[in-house]
Amino acid sequence: MGRIAPRKGTTEMRIMKLLPFAALALLSLLTFAPAPAKAQPQVIHYHSALADLRTARYYMQRDTRPQFAGAEAKAIGELTKAIDEISKAVINEGGKPWQEPPPEAGANPNTPLHSAVKLMTDAHDDLTRGEDIPGNQGLQARALRHVDEALNQIRPLL
Repeated sequence: MGRIAPRKGTTEMRIMKLLPFAALALLSLLTFAPAPAKAQPQVIHYHSALADLRTARYYMQRDTRPQFAGAEAKAIGELTKAIDEISKAVINEGGKPWQEPPPEAGANPNTPLHSAVKLMTDAHDDLTRGEDIPGNQGLQARALRHVDEALNQIRPLL
């Protein structure tokens, strides 16, 4: 008995019928595959740091003791620079720097410099947490330097 040759085009037709099933299987695999783990966004910590630094700046601006005026002015300038850097970083990460949580309770308005130092220390800790995106081009490090410089101006006064 001789072999019967397959008709021309039947193999191609079988492949064409299987293509939709293969595409569906691939789509299902991509849909249900676990997403890669993302680093914790820094923008959450930036918002907290912004609130703390703005409140610290407010306390220092309200302190009217003349013997501290020069150091406070320098510290306020450094805090303003840090706030500007952090605001840029928040914008780069898709956040809105003007929408931050309220300042943390616990600051004592009767001792503005002590409260400011506590808030600046908390902000420094917030800035060191999380992953900074490469597009920020050192904004986190510059903000940390400004906060450290502000702390260096105020701590000797306490």
